[in-house]
Amino acid sequence: MNYLQRENNTQRIYLTENTLDVSEILDENYDYIVESMKNEDFSIKNPTCSLFKELVFDNKVVGFCTYDYSRHFMTSALNNIYVLPQFRGNGLFFEELEKTMKEQNKPSIVEPTRLVVELLMRYGFAKKSPTISLQVPLSLSCLEPMFCQILNMIPLRSWLLIFMI
Repeated sequence: MNYLQRENNTQRIYLTENTLDVSEILDENYDYIVESMKNEDFSIKNPTCSLFKELVFDNKVVGFCTYDYSRHFMTSALNNIYVLPQFRGNGLFFEELEKTMKEQNKPSIVEPTRLVVELLMRYGFAKKSPTISLQVPLSLSCLEPMFCQILNMIPLRSWLLIFMI
């Protein structure tokens, strides 16, 4: 496979204040990733984003992740992530979470899949509880009271998981 090469594992990043079309970026630049996604019946949950980042391993582009940025809450929300199957298990998701937490002190994940939730538990960002299926360390003290009221009305499966570590 002809992977895109990046010196020193440097990520290419697309950033805008408007919106980026995720499929357009993938189709124009990452045909091998698109092909792999098709082979796995992987579909993009959120077709637009404000930030698109390559995931690089051993100087090869092996996946991507996308975020939306909320100026109001000063947070970025991970809304898509994909890693080529042969590169899974190398800690790329964990690395990305760590980078995001250093850059944005309260990242979130939009509608996490079961695999993402399992990885969050494995990495210590979430844990099972006997009373509810998932506990995530939340610190809502800095958020507006209206947002807290809205969170209480949203079913758990639709929550944005907000990490305040």
